[in-house]
Amino acid sequence: INMYRMLLEIYEEAVVEGAGREIMLRIKNATDRYNYFLVEYPDLARKLTIEQQAQYLQIDRRYLYKIIK
Repeated sequence: INMYRMLLEIYEEAVVEGAGREIMLRIKNATDRYNYFLVEYPDLARKLTIEQQAQYLQIDRRYLYKIIK
C-alpha cells in the first residue's frame, strides 16, 4: 500500500507540473513567458542551457538570446 501511495504522489506531482507548464505556454508574449519561467522555476533556469530553455519555452533559440540580452 505504501508503494502505491508513493506512486500516486509522484503521478500527482507530474500532473501539477504539467498543468503549470501548460499555463506558461498559454502566455502569448515570449518575453512574458520567459519572465514567468524565471519566477516559477529559478533553479531550473540555472541548470538548463539556453538551447534547452528555448525548447522548454517553445521559443526559437535566437529569439531567446535577444530576450536575455
